Amino acid sequence: MREAHEVRESQNWGRLTFGKEKKEVPTLEQFLKHSRTNNKVSTAKTKADILRKHLVPAFGRLKLDQIDTARIEALKAQKMKERLAKNSVNNLLTVLRTLLILA
Repeated sequence: MREAHEVRESQNWGRLTFGKEKKEVPTLEQFLKHSRTNNKVSTAKTKADILRKHLVPAFGRLKLDQIDTARIEALKAQKMKERLAKNSVNNLLTVLRTLLILA
C-alpha cells in the first residue's frame, strides 16, 4: 500500500523511485510551478500576491523540508518588525501552512 502511494507521488514529479532510493525534495519555487489550486479568482489572486511578496522571497530557494519552525518564526518576527498588521501576518502564515500541508 505504501509503495503504491510512493509510486503515485513519484509519478506526479515525473520520477519513479523504488526501494530505499531517496526522493528529491523540491524547492518552494519548484513546488509552486507544479501545484494547482481550485480557488475563486479573487482568492487565487490574494494567495499569489502573498506568495510573490512574502513567501517566495523568504523561502523560494529552500527545499520544502528546510522550511522549519525556526525559519517560520524568523519570518513572522521580520514581518512584525516591518509593521505588517497581525491579520496580514496570520494570512501569510495560513497560506504557507496550506502549501506545506499540500506538499
